[in-house]
Amino acid sequence: MNNLIFSSENLFITFLASILIWLMFAALLFVWVKNRRVTKDTAIRAFLSALIAWSIAEIIKMIINVPRPYEITGYSPLTATVPGTNSFPSTHSAVAAALATSLFLRERSIGIFFVMGAVGVAAGRILSNVHYIFDVVVGIWIGIVVGFVSSKVGIKRK
Repeated sequence: MNNLIFSSENLFITFLASILIWLMFAALLFVWVKNRRVTKDTAIRAFLSALIAWSIAEIIKMIINVPRPYEITGYSPLTATVPGTNSFPSTHSAVAAALATSLFLRERSIGIFFVMGAVGVAAGRILSNVHYIFDVVVGIWIGIVVGFVSSKVGIKRK
């Protein structure tokens, strides 16, 4: 656990960078299971798009070695845990953008809140000193592409 995050001015950045993405998953589960504002098909597509975006970003991280900003600057990251993998691309941004895009294209009234969450996650990853802007932009791009494809691909049932 990173003790630097517990100063009052850093809590909001840590929330954006480390916690908001988990709240997005919880919110998706809530609007699917409890609230019934999204269909099972839409929820499954959103979860799968997040998983695919995560996989793509992690594969790229294994290929391209970019140290994280805190490793270069010497300033501690403002995240709940200290990331140990490469910086490029931002997996958090890719996953959040995939969730948001997938939901927005199928259920705009709910999706807009997820888009705002994805923007918050992306900003938090930069402000917390764990990603460069380019890392986050590429992560968002990965998420948008995966979310778009997942919302358009047909699932046929017999």
